[in-house]
Amino acid sequence: MAYVKPVDATSSGAELPAVFQAASPRERIKAIRVAELDATRKLVERIYGVSINSDTVVYDLVLADDQVGAAVNNLIRGVRTAEGPIYQEDGQVWVLKEVKLATVIEEIKKTVRRTYKEGKQVTEEELTTVTREHGHTTLDALGNGALPGTSGLKKIQAKRAAEVDAYRRLAERMLGVQITSTTTVRDMALRSDKIQARLAQVLKGAKPIDVVYSDDGSCTVTMQIKLADIYHVIEHYDSEDKSILKSDIETDTRTLTESGYGLARLDVELPDGPVSDGESNVKSAFPETTIVIRKLVGTAVVAD
Repeated sequence: MAYVKPVDATSSGAELPAVFQAASPRERIKAIRVAELDATRKLVERIYGVSINSDTVVYDLVLADDQVGAAVNNLIRGVRTAEGPIYQEDGQVWVLKEVKLATVIEEIKKTVRRTYKEGKQVTEEELTTVTREHGHTTLDALGNGALPGTSGLKKIQAKRAAEVDAYRRLAERMLGVQITSTTTVRDMALRSDKIQARLAQVLKGAKPIDVVYSDDGSCTVTMQIKLADIYHVIEHYDSEDKSILKSDIETDTRTLTESGYGLARLDVELPDGPVSDGESNVKSAFPETTIVIRKLVGTAVVAD
C-alpha cells in the first residue's frame, strides 16, 4: 500500500490523567514538545561526554572540528523517541529518547576519514575500538515537560533552579582547588578558554545523588564531581603544568559535593524554542554551566 488510511481516535481522553483531560490540545502538545526538547538537550550532553581515549571525549572533537559538531547535530535530529509521552497525575509529561553508541561513533568516523590528513586528536582505530568494546551501549535521556499552572511545572522549575544553584556552589569549590602552593584551577582557567569550556562540561556532568521536594514548594538537589575529572582537564589542556600534577590521578577517589536550593518562578515558563542555535560549541551545549564558569572566573560579563 502506498498510503495510510486515517482513522478517528476516541475523544474521551479516558486514558489520560484528569489534569490532562482538562487541558487544551495546544497545552498538551506544547508540554510534549518541551519534554522532547529537554530529552534532546540531555542526550547531546551524554554524547559529548563519551570517552574516546584516556585524554579525549567526543566534546573535545566537537570543539576542535566543526565538522564533527555538524555530524553529531545531524544525528541528533534523527534520534527516535523510545518511550512516551508518559503522562503524570501532577501535570508532568515524560519523553525518553535514545541512540546506540555505535551509531554515534560511526558518524564521527566518517568525519575523521575526511579530515584526518589535517590532523586529529584521535585515530580511526581508536574509534573502532570504542565501537568494539562499547558499541552495544545505548545512550538515553528522559525529558520533562508540564502543563502550565500545575504542581508538576512548579516541581520542574524548582528542580532546575536548585540544579543551577548546585552548579554555582560546585564551581566555586572546583575553581578553588589547589594545583600547586601558588596556583589554583581558577588561575589556569584565566589562561585558557579551552580549559573553561572543558570545566563547564565537567560541571555539567556532575552526578545528582539526592533530589528532595519540600512541602513549601522548594527543591534541594545534591550533586557531586570527582577531583580526578578536574585534574584530567588541567593535565590535558595545560601543558605548562602537567608535570606538577599527581601521578595517581586514576586512583584519586576524592569528590566535591554541594547542595543547591531552588523555588519555582511563577512568571517563567519552560522553554519551547529550538534545541540549538546551530553552533557546535560549549555555549550551545552547556549554557547553564558555561555562564556559571565564566561569571566566577571573571573573564566576561554575562547576562542571564
